[in-house]
Amino acid sequence: MGDRGNIVVKQPGGASAVYLYSHWGGSNLPKTLQDALKRGESRWGDHPYLTRIIFCEMAKDNIEGTTGLGISTSLCDNEHHFLVVDTEAQEVALIHSEYNAPHEVEGRQQTHLSFKEFCAFEFGPRKEPWDQLPQPVAMDSHVRQE
Repeated sequence: MGDRGNIVVKQPGGASAVYLYSHWGGSNLPKTLQDALKRGESRWGDHPYLTRIIFCEMAKDNIEGTTGLGISTSLCDNEHHFLVVDTEAQEVALIHSEYNAPHEVEGRQQTHLSFKEFCAFEFGPRKEPWDQLPQPVAMDSHVRQE
């Protein structure tokens, strides 16, 4: 059991992405990311600092814990869509959970929000944050109709 989710931070120059994994907080990752982006606005273009700010936001209630969170260069267990943070473009891409390498997905398979748009999004208290975001595009829905 769990509520597994990942925030993926793209690295400049095509380097491997950094996966920030939550075992118990996947449902709330959009709000967690929004809080981190708001707090770290002065570091939006600085991927090492912004990555740390995002992870600290994820870990703030579990700072001394030994389970529940992780950092990896590969995909960890997952039950939700992906939030892919691109500091160069200053965007959050919403990638459907069926992709196994979300940091490599390009083009029409992504739903993009600028950092400012993502921060301005109002998450209401009555629904899960994921249900309030635009839904990412599924793999078969971007196949061209002839």
